[in-house]
Amino acid sequence: MNKRNFAELKEKEFDLIVIGGGITGAWIALDASRRGLSTVLLDKDDFGAATSAKSSKLLHGGIRYLQQLQFSKVRESAIERSWYQSVAPHLCHFIPFLVPCYRDIRKSKLLLRIGMMLYRVLCYGENSRIKDFHKKIPKGWFISKKKLVSLVDLAESDSLTGGSVFYESHMENSERMTLAIIKSAVDSGAFAYNYTRVERFINDDNKIKGVSVADRIDGDEFKIRGRMIINTTGPWIDGLNRTLFNSDPHDITTGFSKGSHIVTRQIIKDYAVALPSQHKGQSIVDRGGRHVFVIPWRGHSLIGTTNEPLDNGLDNLSITNKEIENLIFEVNSSIPSAKLDRNDVLYSFSGIYPLQANTIKTDTYQGTGEYLIIDHESHSEIKGLITALGAKFTTSRLVAEKTVDLVTAKLDLAVSCKTKGIPLTSGTITDIESFKDRKCVEFNHLFPVDLTQSLIRRYGKDIDSIYSLGKSEPQLLRTVSERDNIIEAEIVYIVKNEAVCHLSDLIFRRTGLGTIGNPGAQCLSQCVKIMGDLLNWDDKTRHNELESVMNHLNTAVSPNN
Repeated sequence: MNKRNFAELKEKEFDLIVIGGGITGAWIALDASRRGLSTVLLDKDDFGAATSAKSSKLLHGGIRYLQQLQFSKVRESAIERSWYQSVAPHLCHFIPFLVPCYRDIRKSKLLLRIGMMLYRVLCYGENSRIKDFHKKIPKGWFISKKKLVSLVDLAESDSLTGGSVFYESHMENSERMTLAIIKSAVDSGAFAYNYTRVERFINDDNKIKGVSVADRIDGDEFKIRGRMIINTTGPWIDGLNRTLFNSDPHDITTGFSKGSHIVTRQIIKDYAVALPSQHKGQSIVDRGGRHVFVIPWRGHSLIGTTNEPLDNGLDNLSITNKEIENLIFEVNSSIPSAKLDRNDVLYSFSGIYPLQANTIKTDTYQGTGEYLIIDHESHSEIKGLITALGAKFTTSRLVAEKTVDLVTAKLDLAVSCKTKGIPLTSGTITDIESFKDRKCVEFNHLFPVDLTQSLIRRYGKDIDSIYSLGKSEPQLLRTVSERDNIIEAEIVYIVKNEAVCHLSDLIFRRTGLGTIGNPGAQCLSQCVKIMGDLLNWDDKTRHNELESVMNHLNTAVSPNN
């Protein structure tokens, strides 16, 4: 990826400046660069560190929209889910979800059968878009009460009648998905810089001609010129737009909701389960409230999500003790044998979700999955600016396609989208299982089979670069984390090639070492030494970076509220 050299940014005028390096901004940068637009992507923090990293890691097929009778959203989500299987086959896999059924008509097998039949119709043709047989979406089925309770030790209930099994696509590391898209954009000619904050727009008589930015690493301030600018900063959209025309902060969003997850010891190994909860959901066909998901994830359970009104600002977000207790209560109520307590909570994270509801209900989930693309020339007579608010990770590619379509129309360029089913740089793998088998044999003299498979899940074809490092410098084969199956060569590769600026970038996003709990003092010491040596950190910087990571790990399990 681009080194932190801003000379070229200061000298040229770009066709497109993309502000916000979350999943939507990443796809916009890739789409635009593949169409031949000179593109620069900027983020004030690390790539994909905010909302895009704080989800249940699902590339869902839109089944939740059935309850809202949003049939077009179901179809849209299903199609977009299929594209991910082709563009990044190494970064996602299908897991079976269990949905319990009850005698209550709203939660009955009958109603769910009708829903699943309709869902299959709306998803028709999804598998035809996926060329690799191993990546096709498996069929779901219904199971008896006896079978259900043998799989999940649900609380005994006379009203329980069985359940449904359907498959969803899950990511081991959603942050690496975002990064893989950005790296592919750079490979297509884009520039991408994290920790580069846009301070204001350059406005010349209601025509935006660029942005003023600040390098948060070295403190440099400079301007970047662009023919079109896209604000895709998610929850920060209104705040950035207000620097331009002092608009009402709720012009685009009407409020924010916070959703939190916890990571615990593993409760259920082979299935995810959608548990009934006391939380309200905003839907037309009501199954009796929102579900809490318990998802098997990297040898642990990922549990969420909560829904809380946001009342303490957009930055420095963290879970509350109340949210942790509520999630533990919901799981223990439905699965008594889980016997979760606070000591089982190894990590947590919280994300912000912009709302567009006319009336905000603090006790009801109001997410709709609706995205917004606003041309400010027609919206507020400001030329050169587009705002793109993506709603879901799954449909972000489509939001990007529509946004770049608008950009090319304004620049009078006749170039079509080149992201549908076209693999990312690290995902040019036609048969994922054959690729794994081949690499396990090719690398068996250097890497154990389980290490090769882990590296493929994280890096796809880029495993070759890590292999080359290990082969040329055998000392880099030393283990950093047995729990996560990570070696020093991987850390060196990341620091040299993936735009890490802080230890937290490495621990929480590039490797995920910290996102299933504290990886241990020895692991952290190895990481800070390797990274510090490569980036020439002094002792004070190393101490501060390590302290920052430890503070985050501690707050994630013991919030100060």
